[in-house]
Amino acid sequence: MTKEIKALPVLALKDVVLFPQVISPIVLGRKKSLKALMAAEASESKHILLATQKEGDSEDPTSKDVYDIGVFAKILQIVQMPNNGYIILVDVIHKAKLK
Repeated sequence: MTKEIKALPVLALKDVVLFPQVISPIVLGRKKSLKALMAAEASESKHILLATQKEGDSEDPTSKDVYDIGVFAKILQIVQMPNNGYIILVDVIHKAKLK
């Protein structure tokens, strides 16, 4: 069964590939990543799309810099670090196609 969700925050991951049915920590620090995190946290569902970057050295990825298959996940926990970065714990629910 395919369900289309119109808009969710997208978080570009560097050198990480996640799979469904996995709970995983992710370290965040880039401004775009924090913006996506805050948008997801503000939503009632706490859902976010996670997509791996094609090249891990890009500090400002665009939609062309990430793979078009990612994962749909729910944010379980958010911890702010002393360096203003964050560690989030996500529950990966299923794969997703980004458009």
